Amino acid sequence: MSAYDRRPERGSGSDRPSPGGGTSVVEVQYYKDPGQKVLNPDLLDNLAEKQAGALHDKINSSQVRRFFGEVKSIYLCLQENRPWSDLEPRFRMLKSRAYYASGTQRIPRVFCDFLATNIDKVKNEKDFRAFVQYFEAVLGFMYGKGLVTK
Repeated sequence: MSAYDRRPERGSGSDRPSPGGGTSVVEVQYYKDPGQKVLNPDLLDNLAEKQAGALHDKINSSQVRRFFGEVKSIYLCLQENRPWSDLEPRFRMLKSRAYYASGTQRIPRVFCDFLATNIDKVKNEKDFRAFVQYFEAVLGFMYGKGLVTK
């Protein structure tokens, strides 16, 4: 059991499982082929919309923008030809930052789990680029579903 599992419940309802009994983190595959050459189109459509539905009423826009902004900042560094090996530690650190924020700033656990699950899926720069597109699609659907702005 980790420290964030032992923290007292804050009454946000963010740790409740989804109605289907799952964790509210949508299981995704970034690629549709075993050779990982073709991005899974459902990733940016149906799967992103489903994940947005699980998150949209649990987190406000300033909370999610903070993490998305950091992901995009890392992405922009890649665009400027910074090596992935230099940026990967910064990306991996987002997981612990999210769980820390869940205790201090009431970031919902389901959002932390979403980030952690997807950060763990990223094995290389190409996976990171797929994750950025997925996160952006999730965010777009969240705003479309009425993400609370604060």
